[in-house]
Amino acid sequence: MSARAQTGYERLTPAQAERVDQLCDRFESVWQQGTAPELEPYLRETADAERLVLLRELILLDALYRRQAGQQPVLADYLERYPELEHDWLHAALSAACPPAALTPKAEPETGVPDIPGFEIVGELGRGGMGVVYKARDTRLNRFVALKFLPTELAREKAYLDRFRREARAAGALNHPSVCTLFGVGEHQGQPFLILEYVEGRTLRTLVGPKPDWPVVLPLVRQAAEALRVAHAAGIVHRDIKPENLMVRPDGYLKLLDFGLARLQSGPGGSAASTHTSVGALIGTVSYMSPEQARGHPASTPSDIFSLGVVLYELATGQRPFDAEGVMATRHAIATRPHRPPRQLNPLVPVPLETLLNRMLAKEPQARPSAAEVERALVALVETR
Repeated sequence: MSARAQTGYERLTPAQAERVDQLCDRFESVWQQGTAPELEPYLRETADAERLVLLRELILLDALYRRQAGQQPVLADYLERYPELEHDWLHAALSAACPPAALTPKAEPETGVPDIPGFEIVGELGRGGMGVVYKARDTRLNRFVALKFLPTELAREKAYLDRFRREARAAGALNHPSVCTLFGVGEHQGQPFLILEYVEGRTLRTLVGPKPDWPVVLPLVRQAAEALRVAHAAGIVHRDIKPENLMVRPDGYLKLLDFGLARLQSGPGGSAASTHTSVGALIGTVSYMSPEQARGHPASTPSDIFSLGVVLYELATGQRPFDAEGVMATRHAIATRPHRPPRQLNPLVPVPLETLLNRMLAKEPQARPSAAEVERALVALVETR
């Protein structure tokens, strides 16, 4: 398996990339009209040099739309039709688009909840590409916690187990009021799990609207920048900053959640690519990706700054800066198109905030401010409001 399960899109010439984009756009448009298109007609329209890249891109799109339609694409469906695909690449790549149960051939649905000594499961909080999270009561300490389980079928996959352990190391390396605390790790019947702080509250998604409440929004985003400053100083990149991963407690404290996509860098503040970085094409949430993530490249600390900039832009204007029709078009917009000046959408955006957003949303990583600079700029904005 390669170091990153990329599609190879970033290695195409501009003309080849445009051709692949056009075919993917046509493929998406058919899905959006309510019909499941076949892949073969699109593959026949491309040259041999582009075929494998197009095939990988189409499979990622196909899996995304099938999931949205309530279907469960499985590995065997694709491998039988396209034997040129590497099994490991496909398994890793589809994990960004599909829930884990959909990735394992002939997998049986999970039933019931785990019975863990020392914990009383209260209910399910959510599930996604890297696990299922339950609210539980720690019967020994009489407190609520969140238990995040790696699904049983993935616990047998070394790549996913390694990634789960990296999440534990990443979360355990941080100790800050604005970062969800990792209390410990465990294993039950061969199923590893994290014991995390249970955070009750609302996400920043609830604050998105046409009229931002500046005294509320700016201090909360400042807390997020502070949390990223601490994480980046520890050599950790989150890679999935979005409103749903920023939880506001009833007392006003913000918590940064879910280091499931985080990776340890080579050293504090470093930017060296990890040899364990997984899916380059679709890791993270598309609308909040950085240009380097959208191109399938490794994410370093400036990637988190860009994503936080997208969140702040959305809070300030009520709109995301790069949304387009479909996944491929959104990725293309993130990678190539300038964002609309925030004050054009909301004239009440302070000029210093627009200046900060323009820097955070710079296409080139080196042009973006550090988390510490973002924090200082937001402190100044809060003080002047």
